[in-house]
Amino acid sequence: MSLIAGALLLQTKVPCWRVSDMGQRLKKGTPLPDGCTLRPFTAMGNPGCPVTVQTGWNDSGLAILVEVTNKSKPPEGDATRPHLADGVSLWLNTRGSLSGKRANGYCHLLHLLPVGGGDDKTEPVICQGKIPRALEEAPAIPLSKIFFRSRLQHGGYTVAALIPQGALHGFDFDENRTLSFAIKVQDAERGALISCADLDVNHDEDPSWWDWLQLRDEPPPGEPGSINDLASKPKQAPSNLDPFKDEPVAKQPRRGRRKAGENG
Repeated sequence: MSLIAGALLLQTKVPCWRVSDMGQRLKKGTPLPDGCTLRPFTAMGNPGCPVTVQTGWNDSGLAILVEVTNKSKPPEGDATRPHLADGVSLWLNTRGSLSGKRANGYCHLLHLLPVGGGDDKTEPVICQGKIPRALEEAPAIPLSKIFFRSRLQHGGYTVAALIPQGALHGFDFDENRTLSFAIKVQDAERGALISCADLDVNHDEDPSWWDWLQLRDEPPPGEPGSINDLASKPKQAPSNLDPFKDEPVAKQPRRGRRKAGENG
């Protein structure tokens, strides 16, 4: 049996698919398409794991949805101590290719708590955290610009956030399509689960442990227009085929081949 966790041996690049109706789904409380579900190499990706994480994006921003199930007790939390509360912590580097061993001004931490806000600590709340030993702290996040939704359900909860472009420092899809991220679900009953690396390493302060999130222009697998959807459709015969000879009616003249070093 290996003494080194498999997740520590690699840093994965996770596709984040374009979801055109992402905002409507989150506002209605419906999940993203199944193809948006992450399956990390950590325990969070094991079959039967009580945590489901989904990501998606479109021009309006980036969506994160986390569902926690099979809890025997309702979640508890306090927004003044979010790292100890039942809920989700999201680390996001808006310039993923610049990840080093220390966080910079592009590295952000958000806590998505199903409870812990309000005077009685029962309201859902989103708050910004600080990354230890950061070379430069990220600017304050205008939390009012982030759409945040939480729903308590029997045996668990769901939290979802839609982060618009411009809400985070450097968050511009025209300039960068590769982010780095880590998601941790803190649970008072079962302990913590994380999407990358291992809980024994300093993932909370070292962005080099985080995985990459690659924004893709295609819809999620299984959705109309996705890569596997197009691959499953029968190929159309070229429109210039002669129906009797099964050959092109007229061939286009070939251009002269150019040798290496020639111009024109």
